[in-house]
Amino acid sequence: MADSLTARLLRTGAKSSHGLAGAAQGEFFYDDVYAIERHLVAALGGADVVGPILFPQKNPLAAARYLLDCLNPNRDHALGEERFLLLLKLAREKGIHLGMHWVCDECRYARPATVEPEDQAADILRRVDQVRGELATLLKQL
Repeated sequence: MADSLTARLLRTGAKSSHGLAGAAQGEFFYDDVYAIERHLVAALGGADVVGPILFPQKNPLAAARYLLDCLNPNRDHALGEERFLLLLKLAREKGIHLGMHWVCDECRYARPATVEPEDQAADILRRVDQVRGELATLLKQL
């Protein structure tokens, strides 16, 4: 079962270049969005951990129960787009990219390269320095 595999990988600390080992990173086939959501929630620590983050207006126990209802395709509840995106962001913060990979695979897009926050900050600072130099040159021309 995919959830137990993720738990095993998290316990053993198995890593790949994408964070968790390949199996937890989405190299399995997922039938639908519910399967991906369940896998992500399990990888992030379970409904008790993720529920209060996705549903902060509810008490923690109610949030966990409601999340489990949302993950059940036989129930009328669903996470919705905004909470699914938040789930993807939470997974990204933990180095878990299988959700984004699944979306790309389903829509037939190439899987994107991940950008670490430190790399992004360094790139922004590099561009600011470049623009600062160009601005100084332009001001001298006035």
